[in-house]
Amino acid sequence: MKNSVMFLTAVLFLSVSAGYVQAQSGLNLEVFDVMGGGNYYQETERDNEASGYYTWLKSRYRPFWLVGRETEIGFGIFAQGEHPFGFSGGADYKNLQVSGGLNVFLKKPGWLVDLDVGMGRLLWAKVNNGLYESEQKENLTLASAYSSFDGRRVEGNSFLPKTALSFSILIPSNESSEREYGGHPLSAAIYDNQRWEASLLQEIFDFRKSGWRLTPGLGISYGRESDPQKNFYKVGPSFSFYRNQNLFRLSVNYQEQLSGDKDRWHAKVFYWRHLE
Repeated sequence: MKNSVMFLTAVLFLSVSAGYVQAQSGLNLEVFDVMGGGNYYQETERDNEASGYYTWLKSRYRPFWLVGRETEIGFGIFAQGEHPFGFSGGADYKNLQVSGGLNVFLKKPGWLVDLDVGMGRLLWAKVNNGLYESEQKENLTLASAYSSFDGRRVEGNSFLPKTALSFSILIPSNESSEREYGGHPLSAAIYDNQRWEASLLQEIFDFRKSGWRLTPGLGISYGRESDPQKNFYKVGPSFSFYRNQNLFRLSVNYQEQLSGDKDRWHAKVFYWRHLE
């Protein structure tokens, strides 16, 4: 409880202080950005048809900056919402999750790092299959890190212009579950949502025309989810469209479960905009 109060106090302090701090004039600091995306998946196992969607929205605000000759360090907050929904094994499911916390941003020529550490809440995870209904709620602790290296692009090279690495982890706690069948209560059953994933994206070549930059790439990920089938990897192509302070990315990948046969195809869209 004490740690939660200290964490929320720090977030509130940054929010209130933001109104009194301005970025240095003449600098292109990444004070505020917003991003969102969607993901459609289809499982390959015919005996247990499953498909679904995952939508999310995230924003960051960095009011505090330390600026050197070639280094910019920003401090701020982030907020995020997530909404997966779909169909699996004859049942409909839908989740709603919100989170927020602290952000640290570091940028040098040809390199940047973005770190988020926060807490959140799974407001509900509902499953419905005829007379069967269940609902799960839990607290969340989460962190993510992103680092990109685009020194070759800065130097004017179009081949292999950027490499990006990312890592995310989610740890649930204080889980609760309610289940019933035909209005009769059943014993609780907790679905373990703990998960981590590490990813690499290698952009291959910059094609430029009329203010646009189109860059195909290749992504690969490795991770672990506690339910239902442990470790997995993903691999597939991506296509990134850059223009001014906007990034739009399409990607397709295949997820191989290393135990079991619930492999998946994913189709994803991602949008990012630097607003200030």
